[in-house]
Amino acid sequence: MNTIKGTIIQFVILGVAGIAIGLTANAVRARNSLDLTKDYFDRGLEHRKGRAIEDRPEADPNDGDETEPRAPKSATSAGDEEPESDLPPSEPTTEHPEHGYQEATFADVKEVFEDPSTASGGNVFIDARTEAAYGEGHIPGAFQLDHYRLGNYESDYIDEILQIIEGAEKVIAYCNGGDCEDSIFMCGDLIEWDVPYDKVYLYPGGYQEWKRNGMPIETGRGDEE
Repeated sequence: MNTIKGTIIQFVILGVAGIAIGLTANAVRARNSLDLTKDYFDRGLEHRKGRAIEDRPEADPNDGDETEPRAPKSATSAGDEEPESDLPPSEPTTEHPEHGYQEATFADVKEVFEDPSTASGGNVFIDARTEAAYGEGHIPGAFQLDHYRLGNYESDYIDEILQIIEGAEKVIAYCNGGDCEDSIFMCGDLIEWDVPYDKVYLYPGGYQEWKRNGMPIETGRGDEE
């Protein structure tokens, strides 16, 4: 009896010693040690469905959230100054509206104005602005005709202009210049009055360009400034 009891005690001692040695060795291995609280025989619900967890692809955070790829972030963060451009700043310009008539540059108009025959009707200037604008200043010798008020002019006045135009070589219509369209309409009126197309010229620079270049100005109905 005592022999059996002694044998059991020896087995218990050996078992405890073995467990102590195993725990000590597992602690020394550290990184590859066994987690005594983990169940290594349960691979979870995903495995029981026939698919291991580690085989499942990672979810894309963009799936279902956006229909288009995200725009790249700006290289300039908030508060940073934009890099200076090497290009010179563009100057504001106002182009004359498109039309189908012959154009005269400032140099052309100046040459016609200084032509001695112009004073005797060899060339004619038509100011297509309002009567008020014409009175404040116009190219000397120009006739005033407002497209929008043609019905207000006496027929004798228009007939006189047309008779002078008949013997002229060039007829130059102008308004303020830039985006002003009155001179375009006046060119159309002249052609409707049977003035030959080849005689009619449009001066896109208009009165403002003429004035900026220091050319002679006439006010009212004939008082030279």
